[in-house]
Amino acid sequence: MKTLLTIVTIGLLSLGISSMRDLPQNPLSFGAPVSSTGAPDERTCASAGCHDTYPLNPGQGLMSISIEGAENGFTPGRTYDITVRVADKDSKRFGFQLVALNNDDKSNAGVLSINDASRTQIITNELQFQDRQYATYTYLGTEQFSDGAGYWKVKWTAPASAKNVTLYSATVIANNDDTDYGDYVLTASLPLSPKPSDCIQEQQVQDTWFSAPVVAGNNLICTYTLDKPDEVTLELCDLSGKVVPLGKRHFGAGNSKSEYSLTGFPAGGYIVRASSSAGVFSHTIILR
Repeated sequence: MKTLLTIVTIGLLSLGISSMRDLPQNPLSFGAPVSSTGAPDERTCASAGCHDTYPLNPGQGLMSISIEGAENGFTPGRTYDITVRVADKDSKRFGFQLVALNNDDKSNAGVLSINDASRTQIITNELQFQDRQYATYTYLGTEQFSDGAGYWKVKWTAPASAKNVTLYSATVIANNDDTDYGDYVLTASLPLSPKPSDCIQEQQVQDTWFSAPVVAGNNLICTYTLDKPDEVTLELCDLSGKVVPLGKRHFGAGNSKSEYSLTGFPAGGYIVRASSSAGVFSHTIILR
């Protein structure tokens, strides 16, 4: 677990969009400028020439970022709800932006998707950091969720590989005066680690006889290279640790293939575990 995955959120709410009477009634309009999250090599709103009246985290307002179901670790390949909250009793407008990054190479990590298309949207950068995927607010999403509070929820499907992560977040608290002045930018972070499972933790012996399986349609195709005739037991393990036996088959020495139907299995991440007298070996697959 050498890689640190980074999730960064920032609200980039131009106060020009604060005036509802002056804006087109398009719920997918606006949103934070891409690549302004404060992620590695990116800027923040507190230093980008917009909401820069005050320094970052000036002690005004409160914010948080959380993931439901991952308090004790996240499961690779599983989809989680990420929630960003910000509160300030004197404000009625708020903004955010979210990006997920691998820490080793700063590439995009996992997949972001939206829960509420009226308040959130997914955008990309066509010029720089083109692989990065961002979640941000819509025009309607700048409105306070409750008195003095902003709230957004988006979905994040974790990468299939098990790696340590840190969630970094920020928001903008807007004073709704139709300018970019007098606003606050807040940031926070939350470290997470992958949740261990029996399938992942099993000792892997001799990693050459079971090749990475291939998913073709609804079928799982496995390849074996055995030194002698042997019996191979195959199991499918979902990322919560539940094991589904796929059966036992005898194969001769040399290269062999077997095919298994995956009809009825939900989409998501799985671990394919093969056992023989040569040992146990596992590979991760994604069903779509």
